[in-house]
Amino acid sequence: MDKTHNISLGGFSFIIENGAASQLSAYLTKVRQYLGQSADTDEILTDVEQRMAELLKARMQNTEVVTSSDIDYLIQVMGKPEQYVQDDEELTFEKSAPVLPLRSRKLYRDISKGSIGGVLSGLSYYFQIDVTLLRIIYMLPILLNIGILSFTFNGSAMSLSTFSILLYVVLWLVIPPAKTTAEKLEMKGLEVNIDTLSSHKDEEEAPQRRQWLKSTSDKWLMGVLGGLAKYFSIPSIWLRIGVICCMIAALISTHGRALLFVLLYGFLAYGLKKDNESDSEQDKQQDSSAMPLANNTAPQRHSRSILGQFFHIMFKGASYFLVMIFIFIVFILLLMVLSALLGIGIFSGASLVLLHDYLDFVLTKSWQQVLFYLSTTLLIVLFISIFTLLIMKVFSAKGYQTPRWWFATNILITLVSFLGVFALVTSASRSFISYNAVEEKHPIALTSDTLFIREKTITPSSYSLLVDSKGVGRSGNVHFLGLGTTQQQAPYLLIKTTSQGGDTDEAIENAQKIEYPIEMVGDTLNLPDGFLLKKGNPYRMQKVYLKLFLPQGKMAKFTKFPTMKRGNLYPRGIYKAVNDSIVEVKK
Repeated sequence: MDKTHNISLGGFSFIIENGAASQLSAYLTKVRQYLGQSADTDEILTDVEQRMAELLKARMQNTEVVTSSDIDYLIQVMGKPEQYVQDDEELTFEKSAPVLPLRSRKLYRDISKGSIGGVLSGLSYYFQIDVTLLRIIYMLPILLNIGILSFTFNGSAMSLSTFSILLYVVLWLVIPPAKTTAEKLEMKGLEVNIDTLSSHKDEEEAPQRRQWLKSTSDKWLMGVLGGLAKYFSIPSIWLRIGVICCMIAALISTHGRALLFVLLYGFLAYGLKKDNESDSEQDKQQDSSAMPLANNTAPQRHSRSILGQFFHIMFKGASYFLVMIFIFIVFILLLMVLSALLGIGIFSGASLVLLHDYLDFVLTKSWQQVLFYLSTTLLIVLFISIFTLLIMKVFSAKGYQTPRWWFATNILITLVSFLGVFALVTSASRSFISYNAVEEKHPIALTSDTLFIREKTITPSSYSLLVDSKGVGRSGNVHFLGLGTTQQQAPYLLIKTTSQGGDTDEAIENAQKIEYPIEMVGDTLNLPDGFLLKKGNPYRMQKVYLKLFLPQGKMAKFTKFPTMKRGNLYPRGIYKAVNDSIVEVKK
């Protein structure tokens, strides 16, 4: 029998025999003497205790008390301090321990030296290959967007570039990070003992290799481009221009490159460290050590979780991307409006027209057109102001500080322009709230038993409204409903026109203002493929519906039809009215 003690080793509680406790205490005392009185002595000793605790937990599966044999095992694995003590006259001891074989290594993420999550850096230690070569191999399919090398996953094709990004995210979530010194040594394939622990501290104090870090001085687009420019010692302006070109190219892409670009940039912004991160951490440690003990009890702000940081960066990156999309779309729309105002816009191969030619059909009141031009001018000024500010921020070497008056002026312009647009849309929409229709019978004088029907082209397209050079509106919104029978002696064409308006009476007036110019030449009825709307008459979504009624024994033959843009506008062939029904006459 032997006395036992409860001890704390490396943050874990153990029950240990009296003799084993004395043996462990003596060993740790020798380790402290070996390390000397340096600034890292306590930290290295803590790492040694943590490693010993890990070994004890793995060894003590079925036992509860630490014995002397367990301490002997720890000393054998960790090594005695005497093994590493050598005289200055002897050869220098090789501190780099032999690398363990692949089976004995452990895979971790190198979060201390890795650029983006440390996945590739950890894999380079695990497979003992150069990390730069591994990064180049990984980035090639993403940068080149290799779509040829693709495979099918659940019935859908996935390119190699998309698979590479998804694989990186999965590895980031699955592979644990190397946080403790023992885990960092295991990641590098080194044995964890006293010498490797102390040597690792010396390596950390040595000058670090050059890394790609986020710039805290050049913060445009979250400092990623500023850090890359500092890494390659080049001006950041060219990188900014390149990113803007990539964003524009991603906007017009149809293969998901836009989302891929946002995800890639978001991961860069999230994974890269700041260039003053180590300095700020040291300053915080010095400040916290210099503070009185009473101040240490003050509540501290909890740091944001990893998942929260990830979504914050992704949301910020998506915001930048959406802003670029908005600016791009507004630029295109305003360019179209400006070209129309200057009379340089060509619409569907028609003659040159001005925007106010269309406004006369939609905005019938003078104050509406004035408000439209005022709001459009303010939006153009707003876009030019934002675009100028963006250019100044991109081409500024030290970062352009936006003046306060700029914010106040543009907020006022935005408010006035959007209020004008809102008032304009509200007033114009009131002219479309009601619906009504007008019907008219057009008798047809037929000299034979067969009526020939042809389509007459008066509108070059199927647009809802097209204004020609004379200011006449043309619409192809004409629909043929079919054939019917009548008890009258002569056939007739039922023309139904529909329209919208501010009320039902106004809708009837708008429906009566359209012109549907049918022509009767002999026994041939020419039906236009559209209707006309003269300048000054409002366009309120007017439509024309046609239905032809034939008396008993009369026939209708549809001939000379071009390829219909709106489907089968008219039936093909010969049709005859027989016994109150329409039958097709076979040739």
